[in-house]
Amino acid sequence: MLLVVGSLVIDEVFLGEGRRRIQAGGAALYSSIAAKKMNLEVGVVSKVGYDYPREYLEEMRTQGIDLSRVKILQDSPTTRFVLRYREEKRRLYLKGRCKPIEPQDLRRLRAEAVYITPVLDEVPRETVLEISRRCETLSLDPQGYVREGKGEEAIEPRPWFDAEVLSRLKIFKSSMEELHWIAGSGDPWTAMERIRSCGPEIVMVTWGRKGALMSAEERRYHIPAFPTTKAIDPTGAGDAFMGGFLSQYLRGRDPLWSASVGAAVASCIVETLGCRLQASVREIHERANWVWKRVKEM
Repeated sequence: MLLVVGSLVIDEVFLGEGRRRIQAGGAALYSSIAAKKMNLEVGVVSKVGYDYPREYLEEMRTQGIDLSRVKILQDSPTTRFVLRYREEKRRLYLKGRCKPIEPQDLRRLRAEAVYITPVLDEVPRETVLEISRRCETLSLDPQGYVREGKGEEAIEPRPWFDAEVLSRLKIFKSSMEELHWIAGSGDPWTAMERIRSCGPEIVMVTWGRKGALMSAEERRYHIPAFPTTKAIDPTGAGDAFMGGFLSQYLRGRDPLWSASVGAAVASCIVETLGCRLQASVREIHERANWVWKRVKEM
């Protein structure tokens, strides 16, 4: 089983032209839905507040996701964001914040694979290090460490680099936008190699419509994006990419095929509003084959 660690949140999404939606969100949600769609057993480790809609949890359960490690807190609100999109740019605002996931919350945690994906510092460094002692394959998307925000201010980027945390990882993933704040280089390959030199065997950077870059097995690759013409909501695409990737890699598939499935799943998630994957597994595999045939070694 894959355990995904991070906040389940409430998103208020503005897509332009007066379109507004309130929906379940969070990187943990999108990545776990994607991995489960591709038939990987998935559980979520998270905390939500008294205001988290129970129907959101029920929807996840009906999709087969294990929520036994999700704590509902009666003395804390759920983490809540406002997301405003303009073309491919996004502005993020904080409206509520749940309590962090502490090491003492992990007393019974044992897993072959864990994916840590914070949204705003809710998985402290000590928790990451504790998890690293309890699993065989640790993956991280540090998006929540390169953000800061208080009250209802806009979330702003901040630098983050932790060599000890990186040394515990097998797989690292970030977005191109966040890579600069993590590794501080104008050249993405140089930044990725700095990260990989700390320990991760695989480093991936998602790049929106330009696809993704991957450094693995001493080689560099460009993974193209599947050319969907029906994209309506880009929320969670990078998280879905990682869920698709892990669904294959953790079952022994090679990094290139795993990344191709990740790209295929990402192309499907953007075609629906909210965290829904309406495409069949067969369609996802067909898109993955299209991507795989066009992967380029750099």
